[in-house]
Amino acid sequence: MKNKNNASKSTKRQLISGTVYIALAAVVAAVTVNTTVGILSGGNSNLSDSTPYDISIDLPEIPELQKIDIPELPLSVTETPSLSDDTSPVSDTVSGVDSVVTEDVATIKEDIPFIPEDAELGIDRFIKPCDGYVAKEHSADVPVYSTTLSDYRIHVGVDVTGEIGTPVSAVIGGVVTDIYNDDLYGTTVCTKSKDGYTVKYSNLLPTVNSNITKDALITTGQTIGGIGDTALCEAVEPSHLHLEIYDSDGTPVNPEDLISF
Repeated sequence: MKNKNNASKSTKRQLISGTVYIALAAVVAAVTVNTTVGILSGGNSNLSDSTPYDISIDLPEIPELQKIDIPELPLSVTETPSLSDDTSPVSDTVSGVDSVVTEDVATIKEDIPFIPEDAELGIDRFIKPCDGYVAKEHSADVPVYSTTLSDYRIHVGVDVTGEIGTPVSAVIGGVVTDIYNDDLYGTTVCTKSKDGYTVKYSNLLPTVNSNITKDALITTGQTIGGIGDTALCEAVEPSHLHLEIYDSDGTPVNPEDLISF
């Protein structure tokens, strides 16, 4: 019995000691938490106060920006005038590359002799300049072989065969614009029709008919001169008339498109 009582007393002491230890641990934990919260809150125990601090007093004063005067832009930059209100000419005088072209065209137009509307120029269609056939055709784009010069070159006219001295007639009526000796094609007569076609008769005899003078009106079929041998660039070719035709824009035209040879 004595041993049982001693065991019971020992058990009670152990339970009481454990309870005391648990209570002390709880107190220590509470003190630790309270201390940590105090440190984090900066010593302010009133954690419910959420009023923000006024930090403006800690910032340096920022000086006011200085005003910069920006000059007004000219009208040509800030505004675009209405083109519909501008009735002034682009330029009183031409300049640059276009001026050269314009002046050349104007000069050409002034050099064209006037043809009266009632001028008698013969039949208003193209005819053959002489008897014969086309020995060398028109080739303004593809070079053809030249027997005389032994090379290839374009041929903007046609060569119509005929004996030296064979009369050459005007293929269309008009006005004589020039008579000259070409370095390559020899004696040449140029005429212009009412429709603006320029006709060049080359490789003629050195002397043309007496009534063929510059600015003279000629009729379709009128004799201009005779086939010669004055064209140095075609000297070894059979005797022929070298005939070239240009439209009103100065573009070479195939004579066979206008004349039935």
